[in-house]
Amino acid sequence: MPETAQKISGKISAGENLKGLPYLVLDNVRIFNRNDVYAFRTLFWWGNFFSYTVHISGNYFNQLKPVLPSILNQLDSELTFICIQNDQWQYHFGPDNYLPLKEVKINESAINKILQNGFIKISGKSAIDLPELALHNAFKFYEEFLKVLSKNIRTL
Repeated sequence: MPETAQKISGKISAGENLKGLPYLVLDNVRIFNRNDVYAFRTLFWWGNFFSYTVHISGNYFNQLKPVLPSILNQLDSELTFICIQNDQWQYHFGPDNYLPLKEVKINESAINKILQNGFIKISGKSAIDLPELALHNAFKFYEEFLKVLSKNIRTL
């Protein structure tokens, strides 16, 4: 995780219209500037789901790009989704935006195409009717990402 992100406090924001429904967002590892993003975003989308996303772009993406295929192959692909389109600001889990990682990581050309977007978003989600599991799942998801990241970052 970038040192800068450790010094920035989390931020909660809300909105009324994510595809017609209200939402809450917690960015509790966050660097957002014009060209670079490193964030862990938790989203509560009313009537849909809780999601948690590692979002990396710009210089952070460029630094990690050589090891991202290895990272993707080491993540638990049963519960992990990857953004496949070129708009990094969409958070719905439709098949035009996210695919299960298990479907993508068996296809090297698909991974290479995703990496050409200049960003990566790796996400998980929890059912709306089990809010008590959402926080646990989000922590578990990010902890797994950081463990895999730390193993691979040594090779850079």
